[in-house]
Amino acid sequence: MQPNKKGEVRVRFIALKAEIERELEKGHTCRTLHARYNEQLSTEYSNFVKLVHRVIYNKPDSRNIKKKTVPETSVLADNIGTDERPPLHKPFKPRKLDFSATPNPEQVARWIGKKTKT
Repeated sequence: MQPNKKGEVRVRFIALKAEIERELEKGHTCRTLHARYNEQLSTEYSNFVKLVHRVIYNKPDSRNIKKKTVPETSVLADNIGTDERPPLHKPFKPRKLDFSATPNPEQVARWIGKKTKT
């Protein structure tokens, strides 16, 4: 039996919540419970795991949470009372480029893997 309305799987899951919660407390894995209740729920394993986390453990799906980075307190303390925001990225500083049209023969030999004659 395929669910045809949005949320029907969730309603079926909530009806089986007490049984599933009891099985989890006994130490059964989500994979075994999904295999056991798949006929009644007719949902994919990933959706079953989301329902377990959302309904039984009251945890949101970790993939939907956007992690915010908190700047260091010293950066915040320096900008108190100003409208200035700390820079998001370090400014770009190009490296010094040493280009020689005639490379050192010893370095070339080392790059190629040949031994130089002394």
